[in-house]
Amino acid sequence: MKRIAMLFTVVLLLVPAIAHNRTVVKKLDEVLRLRNGAGVHFTDVNLSKKVKYVMKLRRGEKGKQSFFLFSAKGDWGPFSGLITLKGGSIMAVDILSFTRHSSDGLMKPAFLGQFTGLSMMAFHMKKFKSVPGEPINLEALKEAVMLAFHNGMNIMKGGHGGMMKSSTDNKMKDAGYLQHHGMKPDGYTEPGGCSGCSGQMK
Repeated sequence: MKRIAMLFTVVLLLVPAIAHNRTVVKKLDEVLRLRNGAGVHFTDVNLSKKVKYVMKLRRGEKGKQSFFLFSAKGDWGPFSGLITLKGGSIMAVDILSFTRHSSDGLMKPAFLGQFTGLSMMAFHMKKFKSVPGEPINLEALKEAVMLAFHNGMNIMKGGHGGMMKSSTDNKMKDAGYLQHHGMKPDGYTEPGGCSGCSGQMK
């Protein structure tokens, strides 16, 4: 009886996850067509252990656009989405599906529209409004966008993905990451003479 009970519990846990994956694939195809990314091939991005909310990140390219498929921890359980970048700015942020309880507020244009058209610098400066009662969803989405920005810039520079490696022309971006997240990206080196580029985020 105990084995049957354990098997039943495992099935109950797996069914929502399987259904979630199928929903992601179906919705992803629709969103990619909408964003002119039909047929794009995704590859996994290695994430730093310091990443707090994003559990998985995949990237793809088509023309001048970069696509980032992510899954992240939210207020009501994991959710997934697609971030589309073009020319160093956010073209669109789409929420694909939720593993457990959905959030209508997170999917509304009024919320997602806060991200549209932002460059990396504008993203750092903007004060975002969260959906009432869902602060983690906002922080998870912001982290996913930040990771997409860093990987997107690295792609344009001919890099290999992951967190951006520090160099003379991207120290400002590294400093922005540090200010935004209160932690250093992989490969970060302290900029000489740059005030405000170290320390924890308030």
